[in-house]
Formats: sequence, structure tokens, C-alpha cells
Amino acid sequence: MEFNPNNNVVKLCLQGMGMEEKGKPEEASKLFLQAWNEATHDFEKFISAHYTDKKFPGNPTRSYRSQAPLKIVGEVTDWVRQTPEELQKWREKLANNKGEIIN
Repeated sequence: MEFNPNNNVVKLCLQGMGMEEKGKPEEASKLFLQAWNEATHDFEKFISAHYTDKKFPGNPTRSYRSQAPLKIVGEVTDWVRQTPEELQKWREKLANNKGEIIN
């Protein structure tokens, strides 16, 4: 499907990003939700789901971003488990997260 910058859902998401950039998260959220509500097909749902993080009804683990199940391509066999201290530090970072990306 071709990307159309004149698509209303795309425009609403762009406006929402502009509001986020201006430090107006409430206005941004309203625009993203409006984009979600106005989406009429999978591509528009995909775009707006990126900003609203909408999930399939009844399945909180599957986002509208996914068009097909993931394919398992390999297995990690040399993974080293984190220590209890490392796990606790990670849990604290998650608990204090304000929506930013954690690496």
C-alpha cells in the first residue's frame, strides 16, 4: 500500500507529533485517539496503533501493528541469567519509568 501524506489519519498523527514536540501531551493524545477512531482499514489502524498502542480486543499481547504471527528463526542457547541484584535494578527502572525508552 502506498503512503499518502494527505490521508486524514496520517495528518492527525502528524499533528499529534507536533503537539508532543510542543510539550502538549494531552492535545497529542486527543489527536492520536481521533486518528484511531477515524481509521477505516488495516493500514490506517497500523499507523494510528503506533501512537495509541492499541491492542486486539481480548488479547493484550497482540498489537494491531502485527499483521501475522512471528516466525521463530532460532534459539538462544548461551544466554546468561541476570543476578538477583541486576533484576532488582531493572524492576526499579521499570517502576520509575515515565514513558521513556529504557535500554
